[in-house]
Amino acid sequence: MTLEKGKKVRKTIVINEEVGALLDSFADQQKFNKSDLIEIAILDLVIKYK
Repeated sequence: MTLEKGKKVRKTIVINEEVGALLDSFADQQKFNKSDLIEIAILDLVIKYK
């Protein structure tokens, strides 16, 4: 999945500490930007449950 280049908006999210730690670890291992990972996950969720 590729992210579209375009206007970005800042959102604040609150997540469980364990999920945050998993996100940090995965992003570091894969050299991904955490914001991009969250965006991909949200897009995937919305597409699946539309």
